[in-house]
Amino acid sequence: MPSNSTTESLNLTCQYYDETEKVWKMDGVETSSIKLVSIPENPSILKLSAVCKTYHLTSFAIIETNLKKELTNNKPNTQSNTGSDQTSVVIAAVVASIGGVCVIGTVIALVGVLVALFIRFKRKKQSELLNSQL
Repeated sequence: MPSNSTTESLNLTCQYYDETEKVWKMDGVETSSIKLVSIPENPSILKLSAVCKTYHLTSFAIIETNLKKELTNNKPNTQSNTGSDQTSVVIAAVVASIGGVCVIGTVIALVGVLVALFIRFKRKKQSELLNSQL
């Protein structure tokens, strides 16, 4: 189990990326719950479970706010953004994962609806055929 100091030092929140302002924001996205637990088989690996509620149709991610503040405050005056680039890669991976799950869920739901409609159509045809034979 991770120590309390580890979990307390993390400030994980659900945020979305505002394409216009090029910044991560929290308005319209609610962080409902976040749990960080170690895996019993390997205590050095942590498992993150989060519930985010969004009130608009934008991509969102779970962002460690302390790291975001540190990177923003300690930005060098040069054009090198190595730390920021690495953070962007991590954030993009999380957003892509969440987006992928949403797309897969939508496809599964559509296939389910199509199968249900096909079965209903087939049963209706069989019923009409039986009624016409009587």
